[in-house]
Amino acid sequence: MQARGHRMDIRILDREEAATIDPVAWDRLARTSGTPNPFYERWHLLPALGHLDRRDPVFVVVLSEAGRLVGLFPFCLRKKAGMLRYLTLWEFRDCRICDVLREPGVELGSVFQDLMDRFRAPIMLLPAHASAGLGLGMASSYCRLRLTRRAVTRFVGWDDYRQRLPRRDRLENARVLRRLLDREGVEYVTSSRELVRHWLPLYSDLERQGWKAREGRVISGDDARMRYFQEAMTQGELEGKVEFQALLKGDEALAISFRFRTRNNAYEIKTTYNEKYRHLYPGVALELLNVGDALNGGYALVDSCSEKNRVVERVWPDTITMYRTVVFKGSLLGALARLVYGSFKRFVTRHDPGAFVCHRSTRAAPPSGRR
Repeated sequence: MQARGHRMDIRILDREEAATIDPVAWDRLARTSGTPNPFYERWHLLPALGHLDRRDPVFVVVLSEAGRLVGLFPFCLRKKAGMLRYLTLWEFRDCRICDVLREPGVELGSVFQDLMDRFRAPIMLLPAHASAGLGLGMASSYCRLRLTRRAVTRFVGWDDYRQRLPRRDRLENARVLRRLLDREGVEYVTSSRELVRHWLPLYSDLERQGWKAREGRVISGDDARMRYFQEAMTQGELEGKVEFQALLKGDEALAISFRFRTRNNAYEIKTTYNEKYRHLYPGVALELLNVGDALNGGYALVDSCSEKNRVVERVWPDTITMYRTVVFKGSLLGALARLVYGSFKRFVTRHDPGAFVCHRSTRAAPPSGRR
């Protein structure tokens, strides 16, 4: 395969073989990738491959040029209604972004076409990716749904942040914080140490007491998921990739959350709160304080990992654009699939139909050097 004037080698590894990838090269790629993604970094992806969705056929693509690792991403082969085969970037549970790790300049349109050829799948789904920097337009037809999430995207101080909110939200947020911190004597703490020994069990205990337990959505309710978090946080602690935040009143936790970090970006993953104190809105207060902590921490981006709703909009000042893209194989079956998929625009109800677009470009020459 040709890319950037050099021969690109594509290797497809199974779950166990992924552990043989050079850790130094993987970590270097994560630091230089055009789009940061902690969920596909070594410390996070290897535990996910080891414990999550074990029945699914999941593979890892490794892209190299002249022996240098220039791209890496996991994908899964699925079937729709037991018939239509399609590929998807692996969006395991608690994975909030699926951007490929790739050096700037590495185009992926031909890589996706090659994978669809190999697995005889006319469609490849790219869920929750943050930019158009995948090289889709150079060789692919695709349909895309544009989504938005709340975030912090600008360096401002806490006072500036509060002034940018609507007056009603500003006053309401101030009352929530004043009532908890001043009247109730609640303390806000953050920690990037003792994650597995102390903070993860504390979070799990609090989660089991609330509404998530009634809906069967707690971490501790799934042994494989708990082992995944334990392993990821063990390695994440060593590399400074995970941080817990909490509201504590003495020895009692009112709310706990944690985030994953990479470079100067952060991703808010999980939050739970003590329902005994729900009248004090501890979950909202914790998110407000997390935003303040992020502003002081110098992050270029803090992703709330949440779509817009009344509570999220009240706390998070900015929005970021995300995409959900379907790439179609350059074949008759792929063209037919695109025509069928493109007709779905009339059924888009949760989002603005204008956010759903389909694109057709001229197919590039097939990749050479196929192995």
